[in-house]
Amino acid sequence: IEGDYTIKFSVSTLENLNLYIRIEQGPKSLYDKIPIEEQESIVLYHVTRFYSGMNTAHNITLKTDYMYKFYFGRVSPISIMENSHVDISFSITDSEAVVFTIYSNQTLTPINNVNISKFGTAIDGVYQENLTIQSGVQYTNIGYAVIEHHRISELVDPNETVIPDPDPVNNTVFQKNIFSMPQEWSAGILAFFGGILLIVIVVVVKNRKKNVDFNERIDKFGRNRKKKPEK
Repeated sequence: IEGDYTIKFSVSTLENLNLYIRIEQGPKSLYDKIPIEEQESIVLYHVTRFYSGMNTAHNITLKTDYMYKFYFGRVSPISIMENSHVDISFSITDSEAVVFTIYSNQTLTPINNVNISKFGTAIDGVYQENLTIQSGVQYTNIGYAVIEHHRISELVDPNETVIPDPDPVNNTVFQKNIFSMPQEWSAGILAFFGGILLIVIVVVVKNRKKNVDFNERIDKFGRNRKKKPEK
């Protein structure tokens, strides 16, 4: 909160001294941790003073099919003499009363650091955020912001054709080999086997002619014997 703050300093020393104290205004809380390109997309930003066990809720309108980014950070220091342990519980309830638990007694990082989480929406409407802080000191300031990060469907196109991955390299695939020979070889082989076939035909014809001549001689010899007169 803004207003007049009282700052107390105490010094323990054996001698007198002059102490120089300078207070400068730094960047807006959490803004030094949120990238510049995301700062234009902030849909919720708060820095709240929490006492231990305090709960706060915010209603925000979120779009469907969007990824939102959440930043949480301690923005007030805690003395090293005190218990600096700070836990956060955080949940989101969508417009259909479905509760999503993001943090459950999650320890926040020390000051000057942030806890970051993301949440994707499936429906649009009014969402309720519930934040509870448990700490070892009476009060602590917590900053939190919600960023509209990107549209989910811009990363995954439901109409895009999915090409399956190729088979693993260790799978053996046998290639069909097609044998071919030069045209000259084909003509030579045809002439070779044609010559052999011609020789076989000639041999068969000649043997057949010899057999016919031999049979005719035998028949002629038999007829001549029958024609000889008896003495």
